Amino acid sequence: MKSLNGTWNLLSIQTGEVKEENPYDSERGVLLTFEDGESEGKITGKDVCGNRVMGDYKLMDNQKIEVTRFGGTKRGCDGWGAKFWTMIRAARSFEVNEKTLKIYFESKENVLTFVKLTK
Repeated sequence: MKSLNGTWNLLSIQTGEVKEENPYDSERGVLLTFEDGESEGKITGKDVCGNRVMGDYKLMDNQKIEVTRFGGTKRGCDGWGAKFWTMIRAARSFEVNEKTLKIYFESKENVLTFVKLTK
């Protein structure tokens, strides 16, 4: 089973044919740190609205993922930030390599694409 360990910066959100790049500078992006063991992990980080975020996830066979809990501070987010919140909670599978993490929701045409910042 592959690990998602590291800190990741969200580059884009794709739903079907529509791909939206991060409209904010790097200091206002979505940064998530994943820390996992054999099959379970924790997510911490921040969203584009400055909310601290945290959650739990399970890794399963065939690169399946389930975000079992996800929340954070309550500053309202709309647009791109609100989409991120909806999509991460619907995560179903992932692909990861040394530099890129793709989290798919609903289907392979719907994806959150991250770039790795740290190991």
